Amino acid sequence: MVLLFGLVGGIITVTVRANQSSKKQDQIKSDFRTDSEPAGFRGITWMMNLSTLSVMQRLPSDSKTFKLYERIGEKKKIGEANIQHIHYWTLHDKFAKVEILFNGQENWDLLKKIVFERFGPGRKSTDKENYYDWCGKRVTMILYFDAKFHKGGMEILHNYIIEVMKRAAEDLIKAKKEIEQIKKTMKEQGLPTDELEDF
Repeated sequence: MVLLFGLVGGIITVTVRANQSSKKQDQIKSDFRTDSEPAGFRGITWMMNLSTLSVMQRLPSDSKTFKLYERIGEKKKIGEANIQHIHYWTLHDKFAKVEILFNGQENWDLLKKIVFERFGPGRKSTDKENYYDWCGKRVTMILYFDAKFHKGGMEILHNYIIEVMKRAAEDLIKAKKEIEQIKKTMKEQGLPTDELEDF
């Protein structure tokens, strides 16, 4: 949970960078090495419906937004790095994210070397140690390691997730503004606003 909350700021930063350039995707200067931007993961392309693949098994999840899958019999290694788990995420039944978690400094060193060689060095965070991100034309990638907890991970997200979240955030902001206006009008008319205070 500590890692999850620690990542929120970085994900927002990467999301902003991806959104700033989303209108001119073909003109984006990609952080990925030429022709290395992921078209999916291990042969499964972005936006596929994973429930139609016999090699995929759905995982129990509390999320009402995402469905999580794992690949049956998948090798828990990337190069020589040992991986704790690889989870495939779908949004609206479209494969849009892969999450890779690992433990230990040795696996961090191995995975970082592999990622840098394949995709380039990305952008190093100025305020977080051992945190890198890549923004491309369609994909955003994050690589991180928490030396204190000896845990790290990599996330690769298709911009579909970012676009959907952006629209949801805009809708929420719009709804809150409308509620504030209703509360203001009710107060001016001397009407109780107790039922709206939780919004």
